[in-house]
Amino acid sequence: MQCNIIMKGCDFLTFPDVTTKVVHCVYYRNNESWNYPVNIYPYNTLYLVLDGDGEILVDGKIIRLLPEHAYLIPPNTQFSCKCSHYIEKIYIDLHAELLPGLDIFGAENGIASAPLAREEILDVVRRSNSRITLGDNPAFTVLEPSTFCDKLWYDAFLLRILSDLLPDNWTSPDIQFMRYRAILDEIDANLSAALRMSDIAARHGWHPATLSRAFQKDFGCSIKTYSENLLSAKLRQELVTTDKTIKELAVQYQFCDAYYLSAFFKRREGMSPSEYRRVNMRIEL
Repeated sequence: MQCNIIMKGCDFLTFPDVTTKVVHCVYYRNNESWNYPVNIYPYNTLYLVLDGDGEILVDGKIIRLLPEHAYLIPPNTQFSCKCSHYIEKIYIDLHAELLPGLDIFGAENGIASAPLAREEILDVVRRSNSRITLGDNPAFTVLEPSTFCDKLWYDAFLLRILSDLLPDNWTSPDIQFMRYRAILDEIDANLSAALRMSDIAARHGWHPATLSRAFQKDFGCSIKTYSENLLSAKLRQELVTTDKTIKELAVQYQFCDAYYLSAFFKRREGMSPSEYRRVNMRIEL
């Protein structure tokens, strides 16, 4: 998405692009077995509630999931969720990033909600191919656009919902952050433990020391630390959305072996990859 130029007299305001990436889109209907006391995901979780008596708990506050409403849980928010009788909803796990690792929603903003007509929610199902997951369990149905036109509709629908959920006091980051887009896009596309920041700096016309100082000034951390944050977030996503072994992830992301990946992950996340997966994995997927 690009909200590009707004004319105001002779002044021009340029806003950064937002890149949306859907990880899952799932229709879900279940009974009181929907009860997960600990959840924390490296992406936004968007609930489109159709019916039921579900609720989520964040920082000691209970939020009732009202039918015909959308709820946005920002990345890295720890929450509990349950229902007393049943829940019917669509959940969409997604990134909405200004830059890789810089989401437009932050945990500090809390959970946002907005009313949403039932027919609009059902349109997500109508415009989808569907496939049952977890064997033949009808509680979970993965939704994917049926046609290219449906994909365009999905994109427009998501952007509109996200704009409704964005806090009124949200402000765009300083435009100087955007000068790192090409660099961070390359890092994000090639995430691995073997990335060399000096090589990336040179490819983008920066002296490594100059890039390091400028990045530290603008982001408050080194570009190496930022890259490791992206890698850690990618590993968390792999652990909760795939069944790849730690050894397979170590090979994919160019760690020396599974031990080094585990040490890297535990140093940054405070728990081993196996423990993180056990606590947080999207069981149905």
